Amino acid sequence: MALTFSIKQTGVPAGAALAGAVLPGFALAFGWRATFLAVAVLGVVIAAVAQPTRAALDADRVPMRPLSLGSVFAPLKLVFATPALTEMALSGFIYAATQVCLASFLVVYLTEALSFSLVTAGLALTVANVGGIVGRIGWGTVADHYVRPRTLLGLIGLAAGACAYGTAALGAAWPTVAVLGICAFFGATAIGWNGVQLAEIARSAPDGQAGTITGAAGFVTFAGVVLGPPTFALLAALTGSYRVGFAVFGSLSLFCGLWLLSKPRR
Repeated sequence: MALTFSIKQTGVPAGAALAGAVLPGFALAFGWRATFLAVAVLGVVIAAVAQPTRAALDADRVPMRPLSLGSVFAPLKLVFATPALTEMALSGFIYAATQVCLASFLVVYLTEALSFSLVTAGLALTVANVGGIVGRIGWGTVADHYVRPRTLLGLIGLAAGACAYGTAALGAAWPTVAVLGICAFFGATAIGWNGVQLAEIARSAPDGQAGTITGAAGFVTFAGVVLGPPTFALLAALTGSYRVGFAVFGSLSLFCGLWLLSKPRR
């Protein structure tokens, strides 16, 4: 199950890797406005191409079911009423915040603080996301066959924290290969956790409610996506350093990993 979810989740880092590889050069050649416009047009095209599949995916809809705030938030209440689901939701919140801060600030950090070229920094982002793709598939396999998922997620948190500290310690004189190596390991951990977490949520959900509970836990996870970047930016503004942001979110991942490892075995 973890491998299946992990393969499904590789679309996100694959798209980010493609963006890191293609968009910096596109922006230098045609300008950032044309680059944003091209991405927007591509999004509209993908939405249009996806429409024929929508009817089959919506086959279980009940249009006449009444909609209320209570029914919307009921799955969220169930998540926080179940310790195993609460653990996964909160760890997703922390790990997602770290992941999106890596994706959002790596290029800016490398170009502004370390004077890397935009293309080289974009390559680093691509390497991080390729690491995330490999990590998602690899961690999914490990969780299915070798290490219990919660233990693995805890170890991933420790490794992501260490990689964040390594990123904060980067210097302008570091060899490019070393920088790319740290980015690859950072991506494999900070981006690679998602499939294992989703599979564990689905496994822990009540019978017949895996989709609903996964969506509710995703609400908590994406709160980390929303809150992570502005918090990172605030830390950078207050301290004048992107290194502080990487160190803080690395610490959060580290503590979350220790918390998961300290939980009793179920």
